[in-house]
Amino acid sequence: EQWQARVAVVDNENRLQDLYFESRARPEIEKCFFKGKISKILPGIQTAFVDIGQSRSGFLHITEIDRARAVEPLDGELDDEGAEILPLAEVTTLIPKSQMDISKIFKEGDVVLVQVIKEPMGEKGAKLSTCFTLPGKFIVLMPNISQIGVSRKIEDAAERDRLKEIVTSYLPSGMGAIIRTTAENKSRENITKDLAMLVSVWHAINKKFKKAEIGEKVHEDLPITLRAVREHLDDDVEAVICDLEEDFLAVQRFIKYFMPDYLRVLRLYTETLTVFEHFGIEKQINPLLDKKA
Repeated sequence: EQWQARVAVVDNENRLQDLYFESRARPEIEKCFFKGKISKILPGIQTAFVDIGQSRSGFLHITEIDRARAVEPLDGELDDEGAEILPLAEVTTLIPKSQMDISKIFKEGDVVLVQVIKEPMGEKGAKLSTCFTLPGKFIVLMPNISQIGVSRKIEDAAERDRLKEIVTSYLPSGMGAIIRTTAENKSRENITKDLAMLVSVWHAINKKFKKAEIGEKVHEDLPITLRAVREHLDDDVEAVICDLEEDFLAVQRFIKYFMPDYLRVLRLYTETLTVFEHFGIEKQINPLLDKKA
């Protein structure tokens, strides 16, 4: 539609399971990275307000600051590969967040890379974090948190160990990752390819951060169509159906690069009736939007 993009996930009887909306008029900023500037610090509530170029400053609470900053604040220098030099590898004892003091980590005027973790709402600005995450198909990269996690849904101990070994052997020093459920039984090649893409994205973020103006967006997540494919496309999916050729081609490129075996399920819908009406999705959405007594 002209004013929004919608993605529906349905079961094999066309019953609605998940629904995603994205406004074309007001792009979302959740998961986006910004070059921000500390505009105010309130030690009493352990919060810093950050100018990220929006109508209202974002807020950064102490619980969303990576603990390495309390030991050795980042200086923004870059190595030869464009990756920010992180102190996590040398940190042996991290200060508990309950003992951190935001006024000793930041001062007004500091320039900082932040990620939006919650959209602005009403009079409240965006919620920010410096505990960065970059989601991929099989891996969520944590570029400044050196921990490895595995989805609890992967129950086989041998498979968990195999995945940890693959990720640990590839991750650059100081980085961490969460291994997603979708990684289960996937090849080393598939997992390292996903990880390599995420590491290269992090390097690109750092390079752009160095050159960006205050308040400039330096990275944004995939559009909603590709996010849905990334989150849901697996062996259980029978079809991915796009009703716009532009989206179809974008999804086709994405699947071809990351999951070429699934190209067979991609379809372009060209019928007169809208795709949501054709599959009975529209009539399932409307009752959900009705006011409840």
